[in-house]
Amino acid sequence: MSPYATHLEQQIRSQPEQLERVLTSGSVKAQVHAAAEALHRVRRIWVVGTGTSQHAANLGAAMLQDAGRSAHSVSSMQFVKNAPIVGPQDGVVVITHTGETAYALAARALAFSAGLQTVTICREGSPFNDAIQTVEKETSETYTVSYTTALLALGMLASAMGADTITADKLALVPGSVRNALESGGRERSRCARRLECWRRVTTPSSSSMERRYRSPRRTTCSR
Repeated sequence: MSPYATHLEQQIRSQPEQLERVLTSGSVKAQVHAAAEALHRVRRIWVVGTGTSQHAANLGAAMLQDAGRSAHSVSSMQFVKNAPIVGPQDGVVVITHTGETAYALAARALAFSAGLQTVTICREGSPFNDAIQTVEKETSETYTVSYTTALLALGMLASAMGADTITADKLALVPGSVRNALESGGRERSRCARRLECWRRVTTPSSSSMERRYRSPRRTTCSR
């Protein structure tokens, strides 16, 4: 019998172990190296995904920009139905955990048929030759471990392509940081929430002060 109440809890709790596995796996390192070598030759990189994968694409594009690359994120649907102006020297990174998302597959097929360099970040056991494989297909409909491992794979890719701020030492801290967050039982989140609330009170004018400002506008001067 599983010690977890739900599949979602099981996937959430599996994150530190799976992040550590992705980070140290020889096969994943080889896949990241191959992807970096392929993308080094392209002019621009389009990072595409759907839903949670699109959010990962947004962050992944920022990581690749840190490597000095012209990287842009776009939803899989937009890439297919209203494609940006893509040149023959561009590359595409498709993020799809299941490897079954319709628009992600269509985006990948479109890029592949156009002869663009294509990299896919997806689950283990996917049939794609150009893939960086992360974890097995999630058992929960709410994706967690597939999302965080996809982000780690993107970080590893950006690091391999020369990102200054995404070093191996910093990536090595990720599994432990996630483990600490899970073991804190929400205490760290509570501390952050309290800090945000204090900041909100300081920076948000009260209704009375807003009323005084409205009734008695003052001319302000700035010292130079």
